[in-house]
Amino acid sequence: MASTDTPYRYFLGKYGSDYKKKFPCPSCGHKDSFVPYVDAHSGELLRDFGRCDRQNSCGYNHHPSSDPEFKTKNIEAAPPPPRKFVEKDVMISTMTHYGFNNLYNYLVELFGEDKTDEVFERYCVGSAKNNAAIYWYINFGRKIVNGKIIRYNVDGHRDKSLSVPYYLYKASEGYGQCFFGEHLLSLDEGKKPVAMVESEKSAIFGALMEPEYIWLGCGGANGLTDEKIKVLKGRDVSLLPDCDNAGREAFGKKLIEIQKIAPNSRIVDLDQSLDGGEDYADLSEKRILANKITKTE
Repeated sequence: MASTDTPYRYFLGKYGSDYKKKFPCPSCGHKDSFVPYVDAHSGELLRDFGRCDRQNSCGYNHHPSSDPEFKTKNIEAAPPPPRKFVEKDVMISTMTHYGFNNLYNYLVELFGEDKTDEVFERYCVGSAKNNAAIYWYINFGRKIVNGKIIRYNVDGHRDKSLSVPYYLYKASEGYGQCFFGEHLLSLDEGKKPVAMVESEKSAIFGALMEPEYIWLGCGGANGLTDEKIKVLKGRDVSLLPDCDNAGREAFGKKLIEIQKIAPNSRIVDLDQSLDGGEDYADLSEKRILANKITKTE
């Protein structure tokens, strides 16, 4: 099934398994880099609107809302479908069979079974077929809004050979999005500081490495939407983008908006010398493995 990163009317086709087509970019001309937007209400692939996948070198983005004529005809037309949520029993049924979950097994090697079990339970990470993990998205009101499936290899890295990450439930059917780990904000009476990363895996690594923070995943460089960031009001927030131009620029632009509701917020650059897309999980893994090698010498 295909779905969207946000509950909005339009989403990029690459985020749903039903919409994998790419076309030549009208700006840079690169073949198979232009990802069309999809109308969440009709399911229509909008060939005239999209974004270039080469965000660092091109960055072209033509959103339907930027076209006044199209906006008048379409955006104001149909109301969004009624909001739906996932039944708790569905989520619970996936939180088992961790022996076949490649991500779980790899984290056990790095952190041990007890710590991994505790974090998987706290963040509600389940198992899916083909050794994949399911990240359940639970909002501040503790309602399950969606689930995201990502397949990993035995080394803990994402398997990019057969599948792309996808959400289980469609925006066109009324299902939305939030931050991964958002429910932990409502359970925190002590107002722990928040660390925001892009990927769910980095949030899990953060929870294992530095549990004094509440680690959240926004789902990508452009995952800090106006609707999502409302739950950060009054919090102490550190934004940790991936080590590339797309992440740094997107988080930097959004910092201004976040500081309006959470003044004590900042950008933390993981490593200014890197620009290859490395994230918190990548760098943490390197430190852990380096320490293990040192101890065996």
